[in-house]
Amino acid sequence: MAFAGLDPAGGAGLRAHIEAVVSMGCRRLPVITAITVQDTHDVRSVTAVDPIDVVAQARAVLDDIPISAFKIGLLPSVGTVQAIDSVLAHYPEIPVAIDPVCVSGSARHLIVTKSC
Repeated sequence: MAFAGLDPAGGAGLRAHIEAVVSMGCRRLPVITAITVQDTHDVRSVTAVDPIDVVAQARAVLDDIPISAFKIGLLPSVGTVQAIDSVLAHYPEIPVAIDPVCVSGSARHLIVTKSC
């Protein structure tokens, strides 16, 4: 399961996570943490998904499909960090890869509220 932002240009975020896991023969299970407005050159805006919805997305999948690992990418707010932590607390035996993104390749800060 990957927690990350949605990049409509497809160069990063969930799209990149999906391509990576599919290339390894794994099932793609994305949870959207933020919606970005961007192209291949610049991020124009970042909107954090409500932490309640982040948890709801994850729980819906976790109640249905067994997973082998968590991957954490864009963490746009403290609320998002807390939401993901509340999910992970129920799965201490499942490995977690943490690859937080705070700044885009074009140097735009992606944190909506102070979280790091």
